[in-house]
Amino acid sequence: MLVANHQTIVILLIALFCPIPLSASTVLVFVTQQGIVMSTDSKMSTIHALGDYNERIGEGTTKKFVVVQDRILVASVGHADIQRGDVHYNFLAWMKELEARLPKDISVDDLTSVIQAESAKVFADFDAVLKADVLKRKDATDTCTSFIEYIVAGYQNGNPRVYVVQFYVDWNEKKLVGPLRILREAGDNTNGHFRVYAFGIKESLTDILNRQSYAYKQTMARATKAFGNLLAQRDVTISETISLARTFVQIEENTNPGDVGGTIQLARVLPSGRAYSVTDELAKAPTPGKKNQK
Repeated sequence: MLVANHQTIVILLIALFCPIPLSASTVLVFVTQQGIVMSTDSKMSTIHALGDYNERIGEGTTKKFVVVQDRILVASVGHADIQRGDVHYNFLAWMKELEARLPKDISVDDLTSVIQAESAKVFADFDAVLKADVLKRKDATDTCTSFIEYIVAGYQNGNPRVYVVQFYVDWNEKKLVGPLRILREAGDNTNGHFRVYAFGIKESLTDILNRQSYAYKQTMARATKAFGNLLAQRDVTISETISLARTFVQIEENTNPGDVGGTIQLARVLPSGRAYSVTDELAKAPTPGKKNQK
């Protein structure tokens, strides 16, 4: 989908190989001349398989991204905490253990390769779980459902790079497919493009450019200056990008409160390569969309 002049602004809402929505989470990655911005929700749901259905038995919050070596962002979409018998996978704990074994100054390419290889080991025997019907499809007509996506974003040789490592479930065969490694962004960040990659729950955002849509109206109301500059092909500052990143997640939360919610988490990677969380800074910032918005 193109916005205005395709040489200037491009918004990409990525469906990848398995376009069926995930069980939870919204993750957005913005690639701009001033850096990379990532935003996520923080809602976590506990699901219990009951007969032919999945029953939601609890809700909480969790962090959905980590900053690796203060340079690279890694987010998780989908199942973030799985326990079966003595085997326990937790995204945050797994990434902490993985980072401790990484070589210094690992590149985005190499980190993505490590995540692909190590996640394949973690879920090597997961087909048995599917064949035992421990995990259920949401709908009997589903044939392909995303299971986990790892989104990796950072700079390499001065250029932004965004990868996805994806697993999905083939329900007909009752097997886990993946991990698939997909390069989504490898561009020269001096070309003036403004790109947005959306993962997980993104139903509202697919209609963001329709002036009559809820998503368009809410974005214009909440991030007036930022969205106006984007649509008018004017420069969008990094603070405006952060405003958009937060607003997009808020819209998905309003539309899909059962799957998206909690504190919105944000992080930034500078063109110099330094990455850090900006969530605490935004907690003190004024609500976007006000008349005095900067």
